[in-house]
Amino acid sequence: MHPVVAAAAGRLFEEGNYFHAELEAFKTLEHRVRQLTGLDLSGDGLMTQAFSANHPRLDLSTASGQSGKDQQTGYMHLFRGAIAAVRNPKAHDPHRELEPAPTLEYLALASLLHRRLDTAEKRETDD
Repeated sequence: MHPVVAAAAGRLFEEGNYFHAELEAFKTLEHRVRQLTGLDLSGDGLMTQAFSANHPRLDLSTASGQSGKDQQTGYMHLFRGAIAAVRNPKAHDPHRELEPAPTLEYLALASLLHRRLDTAEKRETDD
C-alpha cells in the first residue's frame, strides 16, 4: 500500500470501518492532486484540469506522440472515475456497511493512483 493510503485508511480498515477507509483513501487523492497542482477545484473539474491531455498540470504519460496523449487521457479518466465512482457516493450518501475484499481492492486502486502521482511531471500552464 502506498504510505499515504496506509496512513489515511489502514487503521480504519483494520477496525472493520470499510466505508470510511475507502472514503479517506480517495479523499487523499483529491487533496494530493490539489496540492501538486495548486488548483482550487475539486472533483471532476480538478481531475480534468490536472490531467488534461493537451495542457496537463501533472503529466503521467511515459510515451511520446499520440500514444503519450492517449495515455494521459486514460489517466485523466481513471482519476475522474475514481473520484466520481468511489469517493463521491461515500461523501454524499449515508453510511452503509461494506465488505473487506472489495474495500481492499479499492484501497489498492487508490494506492496505484498515488504511485502514479509520485512519478508525475509537473507542468506550468498559461492560465
